[in-house]
Amino acid sequence: MSISMPLALIGAGLLAGSPQDTALLSQLVERAGRYVAEYEPALGALVAGERYEQIDVKNGRPQTRVTESDFMVVFVSTRGHWLGFRDTHTVNGKAVGGARQLRRLFNADGSVNADRVEKEAAAWNLSDRIHSDVNVPNLPLLFLRAENLSRFDLKLGEATVRQGVAVRRLQFREQKSPTLIRSTMNEDVVSGGSYWIDPESGTIVATEHLARDVGTGLEARIEVAYSRDPALGLWVPTQMTETYTLKPVVDPLNVIRCTARYSNFRRYNATTQEAFRLSETPAKR
Repeated sequence: MSISMPLALIGAGLLAGSPQDTALLSQLVERAGRYVAEYEPALGALVAGERYEQIDVKNGRPQTRVTESDFMVVFVSTRGHWLGFRDTHTVNGKAVGGARQLRRLFNADGSVNADRVEKEAAAWNLSDRIHSDVNVPNLPLLFLRAENLSRFDLKLGEATVRQGVAVRRLQFREQKSPTLIRSTMNEDVVSGGSYWIDPESGTIVATEHLARDVGTGLEARIEVAYSRDPALGLWVPTQMTETYTLKPVVDPLNVIRCTARYSNFRRYNATTQEAFRLSETPAKR
């Protein structure tokens, strides 16, 4: 059986057993890549309401913080990946500050200022162990871009049902250094995990991202579930769960768990010269 492989997949580590599985894996990756190419610009034009609960357990004593924010994702070309921006309104039920201005996120030449985006996103984090480079719900989709596929080994997983959709699991593992994601100390952050993909359309309905900071030993597990928003005609992230632990020794008395829930997705109206103004009319459900 001869297999025609798309040019973008040449160099990617496609790990499959039979020729039929290899063909299915190639087709799955190609369709998911097309989906991501169309999906990312659409998601980047949206803002959502976010309720973010953080539990930081230190020496067996938990600290909890709940923030409510407007949330959007911003692509930072200098880093080659997405960052999350939070405009936080309440912390543990108490109002904080005023609305931030979107123009503060941009440099004079119009490029995104990654340091400012990260500062705003992490302003109310309980711990510096919460990695602002990886706790972005759509970040794993970046790895399916054609220019990034050669960095990963890809393995076909089981058929199952997620979010009410018949899907196929696709596992990934980053193999090249320097890695796409870098730590604050410019160390490798190695990525692996899984996608759950509709094999017919390439739609991604759930992801699991496992990230390891080789410098500190910090490991993050970030799981995202998507749901279809009929008003927008898009699958949008509705929940992201995060767990952070230090390796090689996992201390159950020192762990961070976070849950973000997203709702009320709508298109935003803003420019680099204007205040961050949200659309007055939320998407109907």
